[in-house]
Amino acid sequence: MPRIFLNRLIQICSKSERRLSSLFMDRPLRASSSIVLNISEGSGRMSNKDQRRFYSIAFGSTREVQSILDIIDEQYVDLIKTADSVAACLYRLLNPKK
Repeated sequence: MPRIFLNRLIQICSKSERRLSSLFMDRPLRASSSIVLNISEGSGRMSNKDQRRFYSIAFGSTREVQSILDIIDEQYVDLIKTADSVAACLYRLLNPKK
């Protein structure tokens, strides 16, 4: 799901009008790349502490992308919902039932 999310953001940013500052075209791409890369790196770590650190970074990047999408336009509601799903999965990884 995070990879699909990243690919969709790449499509949006590449078609984006120049009226959007580079901040709002570059940041979502970098943050969504961070989501995918940190989930991948965290899943390869053996200790729970290391896994949690990478999942926590991915969670923060997910929230960053959601905020940017909220600012840019409401037409990206589908992406915001996808980001919510990614954030929920990461939250469950960070807060397992005991």
